[in-house]
Amino acid sequence: MTSQILRTDGLVLRNLRYGDTSRVATLLTAELGKISVIGKGVREPKSPLGSSLELFARAEYVVYFRSGRNLQMLRSGDVIEPHSALARETFRFVYGSAVVEFLDRMLLEEEPSPPLYALVLRVLARLETTRRSRVNEVFRAFQLRAASILGYALLLDGCLHCDRSLDEAAFAPLDPSERGEIWLFRPSEGGALCSDCARLVESGYPLTVRALLRIRSMVRSEPTGANLPSSERARGAVDEEADDRRQEAEFRWGEALEQIVESFLHFHVERYRGLRSLRSQLPAPQR
Repeated sequence: MTSQILRTDGLVLRNLRYGDTSRVATLLTAELGKISVIGKGVREPKSPLGSSLELFARAEYVVYFRSGRNLQMLRSGDVIEPHSALARETFRFVYGSAVVEFLDRMLLEEEPSPPLYALVLRVLARLETTRRSRVNEVFRAFQLRAASILGYALLLDGCLHCDRSLDEAAFAPLDPSERGEIWLFRPSEGGALCSDCARLVESGYPLTVRALLRIRSMVRSEPTGANLPSSERARGAVDEEADDRRQEAEFRWGEALEQIVESFLHFHVERYRGLRSLRSQLPAPQR
């Protein structure tokens, strides 16, 4: 089969030097999916590829493409968005690296997914600008949405065992002194059990109904609090205004979210073994 000259929008997931002047890179492209490419002479000053193979760079590439070939040839690359802000602060660089590493580990070659490509462009843009206290949640929301697009969706409409609605539980009247009903998130089952069904199992992550709704809104890209009763929405607004004074609570939430997402992915995605970019920060996942 002869090569085709194709033009595609793409994003650099990984790169490494090759020889004295070239570079090999893994790209996620809109039209071709994940592909590996070689840019010959890219490190020379007058290369037509310029900085298009730098990590995080989004560019319009012209590729000599042959399906099934291990390494495609690049003809040119015109940078659209370098995402340079990710390199200016260490914590943004770490999470940006985690995004592209996650995609590289999750995706097979030449399986395009336009929704996933659009999602990664949105999340990198958000990581460049969102405040530090929200970066971890933005990243975890990205993981859950990407997993859902790839067929690994959480089941958070209701109890996995008795089908009790999570929304009904959120609107159930509570004694003012109570924190809220505690459900149990089960990574192995990809969802949660209500307080009654949770008594019959031994392991899982205890979470309030409100926390589960927050996770569900992350998966569905809904505004946080969209499914909460009015009193809870008001309380959520107060929480957002008081974020800076509640850093410890947000830290605990971030740790719980890490455990939940990592455990879910380890259990359901065979090729997922965690991320080197974040490994030093993550506790061991619970199964």
